[in-house]
Amino acid sequence: MNSYESQFRAIVGEDYDQTRDLGAEQARALSALIFGMPLVQVTRDGSFITYEGWSEEQGVYLSVMATYDHKGAMQAICEPHNRIGAT
Repeated sequence: MNSYESQFRAIVGEDYDQTRDLGAEQARALSALIFGMPLVQVTRDGSFITYEGWSEEQGVYLSVMATYDHKGAMQAICEPHNRIGAT
């Protein structure tokens, strides 16, 4: 089984820079990956949807902001999970 982090890296590439926008295929793949995580939060704001997902078991947090039509994405994040229960 691939970890969420390795799947994230397979979608965005090993040298992904968070300041770089992503294409439609990557936007759909990341939102689907995150939507399948154990803990998920989806926030809609105007023309954008932010998907956030956490896996306590794998200790990872993923996030991506996609356009409403999923033709593009930005601000994809993969980091150690430290946001569950954070205030």
